[in-house]
Amino acid sequence: MPLRFVNPNYHVILVHYPLGVFVLGVFLELFSLLWRKGSIRVAGVWMILIGAILSLPAAASGIYALWDVSSSQGGPGGLISQPERYRLLKLHVIFQSCASLLAVICAIVGLGASDAWRAKLRLPLLLGVTAACGMMVFGSWNGGETVYQQGTAVQIVNQNGELQKPEKPVFRSKYSEIVKYYIGGEKQIHIITAGFALSAAMAALGLSIRRLTTHRAELAQLEAEARAAGKSNGGEPRRVTDDLSMMRSINPDAEIEADFAHVPAGRWWIVSASVSLVTAALGYWIMSKSHFFEHAKGWSDFVDSIGWKDFFEPLQSGQFKKVEVSRHVAHLLLGGGMIVLALILGLIARFAPRRPVLLTCFATLMVLVTSAQVWMGVALTFDDEGPLTHFNPIAPAVVMHPATPDTVPAAPTTAPTASAASVN
Repeated sequence: MPLRFVNPNYHVILVHYPLGVFVLGVFLELFSLLWRKGSIRVAGVWMILIGAILSLPAAASGIYALWDVSSSQGGPGGLISQPERYRLLKLHVIFQSCASLLAVICAIVGLGASDAWRAKLRLPLLLGVTAACGMMVFGSWNGGETVYQQGTAVQIVNQNGELQKPEKPVFRSKYSEIVKYYIGGEKQIHIITAGFALSAAMAALGLSIRRLTTHRAELAQLEAEARAAGKSNGGEPRRVTDDLSMMRSINPDAEIEADFAHVPAGRWWIVSASVSLVTAALGYWIMSKSHFFEHAKGWSDFVDSIGWKDFFEPLQSGQFKKVEVSRHVAHLLLGGGMIVLALILGLIARFAPRRPVLLTCFATLMVLVTSAQVWMGVALTFDDEGPLTHFNPIAPAVVMHPATPDTVPAAPTTAPTASAASVN
């Protein structure tokens, strides 16, 4: 296993920032009784939101880190043959995954709710982020234990189960080798970028809900003020609905929309679609292999690698029963669906922000497609090709010894051992 610019992988960097920010934000919120209206409480809320959203790229990098560890330290019997290391890694993955999911759900609800609903939901949301914080701390402890007690991501085991030293990389004047050294392989950067695309989509979803609920809250406030003004004048309350309809018919951009128009939901959907496109380009880099910078050969390798011909040619000839949807094809179609849905939701946020049914339908579809895409990515990472709904009958790569991870070629000489790194 050659040395990389960041050892053992970028999970060691990405995991600390959202964890520290989120935990500190939860503590500030718990002790907010000391500063009910202070700026510290506002900072705590933003820390919780940012930490929760950025936990998704950290979790994505953890998927690669687990595959990387199983590749370099699995040994002949796989990680399952190392009970204590396997137990600690399993607890780390389970608790961190559940914590990230719970934190993101709380962040979306808190971001999407109106001010009145956020006040009502403050206690449930506080309990939710506190539970997520506890799970993160416990999962991080297990991650630290597996590094410093079991040598995970520090000791490197070869095919014979023997410890070996990392090898010093040698660049052969090839651009791709230098890039691989600094980014740790195109597979790693593809998975991490996918995590950032997912985090942008979740932030955009929360802002879309926020724009809808804020508008409704403003209309309710206008109606309440109109009724109060009618009663104070001794007359009947004004029919605010008709007044608002008349105002919109004259000027669709009237002041009643000014207070919530600044919610940048549409822009965040565009950001999500853009990052997803970058992720797709990186996926093409993986599947085109060494011919990424050669268009003709790269495209040919890409088509052959994903099994596109087995999927597309029967469709062209009308032989639908012979259509074979491989995991790579499904991964490609789901990724394209995420990009299209992000653009549609961006248009909804821009031109139809007050259509809850429209937002609910496409947002639900986005969540389902994203969930399927995450599963397909995990299956391809640990199990390569196989059934769409489950792993192959043989155990996945976590408990086997998979192929060597995509790293830069190395010289036969050795270098000093890599510095200790963590996967927590």
